[in-house]
Amino acid sequence: MSISTTALPIVDNIIYSILGVGLIFLICSFFSTSNMCNIVAYISITTSIMLLFATLLYRIFTINNNASILKTIFSLFPLVVLIGILIYSLYLFIRFNSKIANGNTTSLFGTLTKTSMFLLFVELGLLYYGSQKESFKKTAMFDNVFSSMLMLIELLNIIILVYLGITLMYFTTDG
Repeated sequence: MSISTTALPIVDNIIYSILGVGLIFLICSFFSTSNMCNIVAYISITTSIMLLFATLLYRIFTINNNASILKTIFSLFPLVVLIGILIYSLYLFIRFNSKIANGNTTSLFGTLTKTSMFLLFVELGLLYYGSQKESFKKTAMFDNVFSSMLMLIELLNIIILVYLGITLMYFTTDG
């Protein structure tokens, strides 16, 4: 079963709608202490990024048949890393839900969470900016400079998330 090219704008609208819902929940969780808001936000954003990844694969193989495998991998790798970041964030929020809900976290937890959320906003903003470029619309692939810039910000987010995971696993307070 193949998707017609007239259905792709509809798929894009669905992806951006799910992403918009996730961003609204992420903004709400940025200003609240509810862990459930974080979980819903990250699930929505992860779903939309996975759908975006699938449609990009489809577009690359239909629009850009002569693209090299290495260029395709380098172009899509930031999305794979972003999906990994989102899944690891979800793991942390779900695995340590009771500790977070009871407030048995260090004071650094809030700072690290908000920093990671901010970097996620930047990553999603860059992803949207990159998807609006004319070169992306023609080839369905991100250019090398854009992919590298996105990977740098994702690397910072990975470092923060690893540190967040360490603080959740090994440091607790009595609330």
